Amino acid sequence: MPVRFPRKKSRHLLISLLYRLNPIGLLPVKTRMQLYLDLEWFFRRMSLETSAKLYAPLTDPWKKDTLDFILPRLRKNHFVVDFGCKFGHFSAKIAPHVLNVTGIDHDSNAIARARELYGNVSNLKFSISAVEVEAQHTATAHRLAILSHILEHLDEPELFLEGLSKTYEEAYIEVPDFNESYLNVLRQHSGSTLLYSDEDHIWEFTRTDMQALILNSGFSIKEEHHACGMLRFWCTSTIQNQKQETS
Repeated sequence: MPVRFPRKKSRHLLISLLYRLNPIGLLPVKTRMQLYLDLEWFFRRMSLETSAKLYAPLTDPWKKDTLDFILPRLRKNHFVVDFGCKFGHFSAKIAPHVLNVTGIDHDSNAIARARELYGNVSNLKFSISAVEVEAQHTATAHRLAILSHILEHLDEPELFLEGLSKTYEEAYIEVPDFNESYLNVLRQHSGSTLLYSDEDHIWEFTRTDMQALILNSGFSIKEEHHACGMLRFWCTSTIQNQKQETS
């Protein structure tokens, strides 16, 4: 649904003041441009961190958009592993729609908190070990890996995906969209070091980057969705599909 505005906009006093100060030219144009790019990065980051405090878990527009994409695609025979589950909010939301969910996170304190919050959900478990995941899997289940904001943190995301494609039939992948804004292109041209969207990120991906990464890792892309500055992919394992066709 497009957003329509009146031809004459109401005046924002602070923005109007800052805009009038801009042509003064106290700094060289290139220096001024770099300053504005750095400030935009800072204020964007602060806005995202503040929004996390403003909304209850999974109620902000970004997470709701993710759930709107995932939930209709879940099936009752899905055996789900939610990598990087943190406090388990997302895992718990998925659980009523599938056979079984295991949330995994390397943070033992986060796992302890997840167990406190959702330990009463019968088909939901939390672990810091992949060994427990293997023990829970059954031959009749259809494996689904949830990789929401995981790949950008890994040293070798392609190798990680290759390993998953050998044992999981499907995967949901979500990462920030590096091309969300033209300003990232300007940062590259200006030599800015603020090209990452989070300090923990080792990688930032464009849409074409992700498409190539997924296809080179033994998965095929079944569906894509790009909104709220996120790239979302529902993928199927070409290796597992081949096994099923030859069995």
